[in-house]
Amino acid sequence: MAQTQNAIISFLKEVPKGNIHNCTGEDLINLLDDDAKKWVESIECNNIDIVSGRSGVLINGSVENENDSWIKIRFKTTSLMNCLRINTYAIILDNETPVTLMFDENEYLKKTIVDYNKDLLSMSAQNIYVAINKNNTTTVPPTVGSVIDPSLPLHSVSICIPKQKQNANVQFYGFRIFYNGITIENDISTGVSSTHESSENEKPVYYDLTGVRSAVPPASGIYIRKTGNRIEKIVAGGRK
Repeated sequence: MAQTQNAIISFLKEVPKGNIHNCTGEDLINLLDDDAKKWVESIECNNIDIVSGRSGVLINGSVENENDSWIKIRFKTTSLMNCLRINTYAIILDNETPVTLMFDENEYLKKTIVDYNKDLLSMSAQNIYVAINKNNTTTVPPTVGSVIDPSLPLHSVSICIPKQKQNANVQFYGFRIFYNGITIENDISTGVSSTHESSENEKPVYYDLTGVRSAVPPASGIYIRKTGNRIEKIVAGGRK
């Protein structure tokens, strides 16, 4: 059984001086740290603002906007997570904002989040945002777990405010994605070790746990060795 791991895709790097209205996907990628960039292939967005001095990004559901306001993150096909659960970190800035999450564009996976108490976020020692309600008690961030199939790789995740008549804004920080393995599209799945026989003539290739390929095995840590059809998870200095 593969060990559960997690990846943080968050827009927490220092924001540029001055405000940016109607950001591009490239603007948002520039707010990702290096660990998050290992996973992300591209970002698409609409009606997203960066506010100087404020971490995260503003999903702007202003009445002036004629379309939905959204962020869509596409993941690299060299490192697709077999997702178990996703935590969403955001401050909903009014009491009526409908926030919709979507996974791989599947309609039946949509969930609407309405949270009336979230008025403060604080960062833990692990750089994970947690929600604090008005009574100063920690609350669980919005999660979607029961509708995710962990046997399928996660290609994309989106957060959206549907177009509506009233103003609706969300200060969005990012996702924490829990996964039990990695699928390298059209190649290997690193969530489960394979026991197939390999050809004696095949040379091994190596991958780290984000799916990045290497010609030589890493000197430390856990990595994946693929020899023909045989896939092994290796701990440097020993076998896992």
